[in-house]
Amino acid sequence: MTLRKPDTVLGLDFETASACDIKLGSAAYANHPTTRVMCASFILSKEDEVLMNADWYAGQDVPDWVRDWVKRGNPILAHNVSFEHEVIKAGKIDLPTPTLSQWYDTMAIAAAANLPQSLEKLSEALGEAEKDMEGNRLMRKLCRLNENGEHVTPRGKVWQPPESELYRLMQYCRKDVEAMLDAYFLLPAMTETERKVWIADQRVNERGVYIDLDFTHALTWMADRRQYDLRTQTHEISQAQLDQPRGAKLRRYAEDRGIKLPKKRRTDGTLTTTLDRDAMDSLLATADLPDDIRKLLLLSKESGRLTSLAKLRDLGRRTVGGRLPWQLRYHGAHTGRWSAKGLQVHNMPKDKRHDQHTTVVRVQVENRNYDSLKLTEDNVLESLSLCLRGVIAAPDGCELIGADYSAIEARVLPWLAFDKKTLEIFQSGRDIYVEDAKAIGSDNRQLGKVQRLALGYGMGSVKFRETALLYGIDLPPTDAVRIQQQWRKNNQPIVQFWKELEDSFRSLINSQPGTSEPAGRCVLRRGNDRIVIELPSGRRLSYWSPREEPRSQTFSYYEKSGALKSATEQVNTLVYFAPGHKGMDIETTYRGKLAENVTQAVARDLLAEALVRLDQHEVYRPVLHVHDAIAAEVLEGEGDVSEFCDLITELPSWATGLPVAADGYRAPYFKG
Repeated sequence: MTLRKPDTVLGLDFETASACDIKLGSAAYANHPTTRVMCASFILSKEDEVLMNADWYAGQDVPDWVRDWVKRGNPILAHNVSFEHEVIKAGKIDLPTPTLSQWYDTMAIAAAANLPQSLEKLSEALGEAEKDMEGNRLMRKLCRLNENGEHVTPRGKVWQPPESELYRLMQYCRKDVEAMLDAYFLLPAMTETERKVWIADQRVNERGVYIDLDFTHALTWMADRRQYDLRTQTHEISQAQLDQPRGAKLRRYAEDRGIKLPKKRRTDGTLTTTLDRDAMDSLLATADLPDDIRKLLLLSKESGRLTSLAKLRDLGRRTVGGRLPWQLRYHGAHTGRWSAKGLQVHNMPKDKRHDQHTTVVRVQVENRNYDSLKLTEDNVLESLSLCLRGVIAAPDGCELIGADYSAIEARVLPWLAFDKKTLEIFQSGRDIYVEDAKAIGSDNRQLGKVQRLALGYGMGSVKFRETALLYGIDLPPTDAVRIQQQWRKNNQPIVQFWKELEDSFRSLINSQPGTSEPAGRCVLRRGNDRIVIELPSGRRLSYWSPREEPRSQTFSYYEKSGALKSATEQVNTLVYFAPGHKGMDIETTYRGKLAENVTQAVARDLLAEALVRLDQHEVYRPVLHVHDAIAAEVLEGEGDVSEFCDLITELPSWATGLPVAADGYRAPYFKG
């Protein structure tokens, strides 16, 4: 069901200044003592008609009609709502704090339609006026304050902006509101369900996660100690030629020792030597590698973990009242899945060590027992990196209950494809990876797992063999071909689903608007300027300005002898426009990618609707979700892991027959 957007909304935008860096997050920024609103623009609009508008400068009273509109709970529009909401909540402008359900967000609505999330790029994509770049430069000039609340230049020189610049800033602010309103009335509406998902997302984001700052500081201290050791060892091994085990100096050192480094191609097409992770693994597998080079490469591999640990340094400044809000980016991917910002929780490695091992390491970190950790861990920085998710914790008097959907994509894909045989395996409780291994005459569960995870989206035998290596399985090329072909024979409904998606997509490119074609449980529809794939939930994935374009493509394959060959062919490639660095950029797709898109989108919809259910529950307060895992705070002793798993695996009406399962836990910190 499509939600009819409110036809009358109050658009608003604030221009602020602060000594706080906005990169620390909207809540930390808004709550900083120096942060102030310099000016604001308010426009009440009904479709293309401006009903009322007002320009506001610091020191003036906010117009009564604006205050009354907000106080009565009427719709308010902003671009990236978290900023304006936190500024109002922090009391930086005299407005009643809106409820989250009052807000509408052009950034979120654009993301849901697979359009650019930057207001400038969104306006360009919709054919509206371009961003006021002169005003943007002025905003950046005026937004910087020192700790005394005085305007300063980038070099710290105090200055006072003239009234003419403040007036020009107001023009810029007003133009942003006008652009935002134009976009709002042009953008397709969210479904009613998706609107509920967005509101639940805003509540989760505003609530934020509690951060164990003591553990954070201890983790940082241990990483610093290890970094000092790595540099000391590097200095000794290289006989004072290197200060740290990475970068161009390490490459030159290796080349000076007669090591032939692998090469990779730059974006401009030229070749350069590399010591990336794959290159280091290749060199370390060389039997006659000089001892000093081997030691330096091992130190270099370990030091790569410093990047992930570095994000902890400003964590204390990001928190407000001990909590870290607004860490999840709604509709961060085309499929609708969330991405992360700030702490980048989605990029943190998942700790798959035994609980007892994790506990021992955590105690060593808490006690800053570096010497003990060195004795028990082969790779100290990797071990510390696996503790990263543990900085997210339950506050005093609370616990975290979390759960992770089990093999969710492996369940969704056969459901979408009406693959009864595979669904029966899941419904019976049998292990799908064991069954996949049996189907090719193997008892290696890991081989079954890599088949299910790698081959479901049309992967070829060459890439399959490379992927299997990542799982510790070294397949002869002929076996890789045999297994890949056999998997397709054993999973014909999924192979047919790929074909239906691509055939329908191609057919609709030259069809009349309003034409539709089925593919599995999805329906593809032709709009005026896009093709949409309608998911079982009713949500739609958008592919803008699709067309077929002849392109030269090179394919790698194995001959019967196992020899690796390649061939170049002209292929009628599916292309469309999607958000990119330059606004709307050209993307390519094919049957396997389309299948991956819809599978991940359905998995996301299951999590999204579970988030709404949890948000309405009296016991569980959702605070975080990462990929296919959700965590909620509960009071100590309250809640139940089994009940929590039942809540998140409860099937929406559109998902009948989908065999969903989840594994849960209760812990004082986030496991994910």
